[in-house]
Amino acid sequence: PGFARKQKNRYSCHDNAHQLCEECKDLGPCDCGSTVGKNPNPVVHQMLKDMPIYCPHYKRDCREIFAQAQAEDLHYHEQGCVFRQVYCPHLGHECREKVIFKDVIDHLNQDHYNEKLRWNNVCNNKFTLKLPTNSLTNLSYWRARKPIKIKNGAIFFLVGMISNKFANFWIYSLLSPLETKNYAYTLSITGEKGAKFSYYNNVKPLDESADDIIAKQFAFVIGTQVIREIRNEDNKLPIEVTIHSLKEEAKDEDIESGVEDD
Repeated sequence: PGFARKQKNRYSCHDNAHQLCEECKDLGPCDCGSTVGKNPNPVVHQMLKDMPIYCPHYKRDCREIFAQAQAEDLHYHEQGCVFRQVYCPHLGHECREKVIFKDVIDHLNQDHYNEKLRWNNVCNNKFTLKLPTNSLTNLSYWRARKPIKIKNGAIFFLVGMISNKFANFWIYSLLSPLETKNYAYTLSITGEKGAKFSYYNNVKPLDESADDIIAKQFAFVIGTQVIREIRNEDNKLPIEVTIHSLKEEAKDEDIESGVEDD
């Protein structure tokens, strides 16, 4: 049961009055073999209309309950529910299944690294990572080995994958999609001979798949041949990462301009 119209409807089979949901009624006869009525059961409809609703992630142990008047609250909660399933930030093909959001760090520790992750704790939201570039073949990837924790405690991952001779880099957040909108990032690469490449975009939530991000080119895209030419003598590619807290930066701009809050 849910707040949407279809979730409030149940249909009775003719022989045994079994109740089928909106989707199941279109799959054919009831499991008992009976045909199913075309109109919703008005009694069940009224019962479901007045019932409180569990979070859709109930089967994964969320126990939040919402009344009919809280439909907007449910929508907000569902996007940030820690029991929702998200994509693992480890981009290897051995991990294409979704994981429960609250278990992402444990999943990385147990299933990919067999040890505790090493953290990049940054005070000014800026740091440099030196990425290995020994393998630049198609579908090679850079692991989310060192999560980034900024001063307010928010966690981010720098990830990358090669597709058709182009490396794609972006920042994932360990936040809800709504919270992620408060952050952007800048990636900058300075080559050994002074060539500089820079990219700015919004941080991506783990709810978005790597395949979609790469297909839409919502990432820092740079050719693998360019990487070979600008990497250092140790075959490392230094990438400077800056995480922008948009709310804090907007607040700082208001203070500098003399704008006061109401």
